[in-house]
Amino acid sequence: MRLSPCSFGGPACAPLALTVGAALGEEDRARLELLTRYLAAAALRRKWRFVLSIYLPGQPPIDAAPIAARLGVPSPEEGYGRPCLRAAAELLRRGEPFPYNYESSWTAAADHILEDVRVQARQEDLVPRLDTEALLRVDEEDFRRKFSAFMALAAREEPESS
Repeated sequence: MRLSPCSFGGPACAPLALTVGAALGEEDRARLELLTRYLAAAALRRKWRFVLSIYLPGQPPIDAAPIAARLGVPSPEEGYGRPCLRAAAELLRRGEPFPYNYESSWTAAADHILEDVRVQARQEDLVPRLDTEALLRVDEEDFRRKFSAFMALAAREEPESS
């Protein structure tokens, strides 16, 4: 079960998904699958909002609260999206002979998309790099002073041998 990278990557495709969903009949399984994937994308964007704000700054969340209400599931904004994911997956499992783990599939797809976004950001140098040399530089004078104080303290606390 694929999660659309377009939906997870940004809300630009959301209007198209809603238009297609509206064109399908109420009882059409394809409509339910499209709308639950839309909810999954919104819920996963909520779950990963902090990370997405680093790698894809300025993107608004997908407004899926009306769809969630129409389908009778929690809003993607509740509980970091987890209740919405579970409820959307339950809608798809209802009446099916095999209880497929949609949540796991959607989460795995999002993880792969996020990894691609991270790799691309590193390649384009969009993420600031740590100055590891500065982190590793040691002030020798400060180190010697602290080391001497530590050794003096350790010598005072050393138990006497008899």
